[in-house]
Amino acid sequence: LEVKNLSGTINLTAVSGDLEINDLSGEIRIKAVSGDIDANRLEGSVSMKCPAGDIKIKEANAGFEIKTASGDIDAKGIIITKSSSFTAASGSIYVGLAKSAEYDLTLESASGDSVLNYNGNPIAGYFEFKAAADQGDIISPFPFQKEEEIEKWGKKYSIKSFKKEPGTPKISIYTASGKAELKIK
Repeated sequence: LEVKNLSGTINLTAVSGDLEINDLSGEIRIKAVSGDIDANRLEGSVSMKCPAGDIKIKEANAGFEIKTASGDIDAKGIIITKSSSFTAASGSIYVGLAKSAEYDLTLESASGDSVLNYNGNPIAGYFEFKAAADQGDIISPFPFQKEEEIEKWGKKYSIKSFKKEPGTPKISIYTASGKAELKIK
């Protein structure tokens, strides 16, 4: 299914097949039950759910709620306009920002990497990383101000955080068995 040049309230669903989405604006809700989503130049409020497939987003200026059960999320050229989340149960997440995050942002993968790249934009806010203590890695170019270990669901998790002033967004980068990473370039 190919869709382009639409605005308003948009609801798209594909049961078995790929979706190619270009130049949409408004309240955008997309679901692909078994297939990939490839989206370019989106604006507004974006919700994407993909139980079995990859999600690729390029050049989007929106608030995001992006979820995949068994696939990867690759988002580049992203501007966050309200609190947003990118979630993968069995896959990796990469989000490349075109502008510093001014709203809360969560990247969370159960069995893959969660990587947030600021692409040279200023870094400000509260940053929290979480990974399984014995399986995951936490990578940051900045020193942590707080480090702790908790037990949840019978597993030990490392939680590390720092705050960069000025800025108020909470940036959460979580994984279980992958890496939780912040990149500055």
